[in-house]
Amino acid sequence: MIPLRRQVMITTDHVKGSVCRLARSEIPSWPDIEETFEHLRANGAPVGKRDYIG
Repeated sequence: MIPLRRQVMITTDHVKGSVCRLARSEIPSWPDIEETFEHLRANGAPVGKRDYIG
């Protein structure tokens, strides 16, 4: 089984890509460098504030 940390990264990448495809905008690329859940939380929090829909 894939580690939970990687599952979170895959899921967030999938959601990001789906939203961008629906909005017909370019999918942004961010490196997956998170090592701990604290990093995942810290880097995931601003995602909702990013305006990549339009």
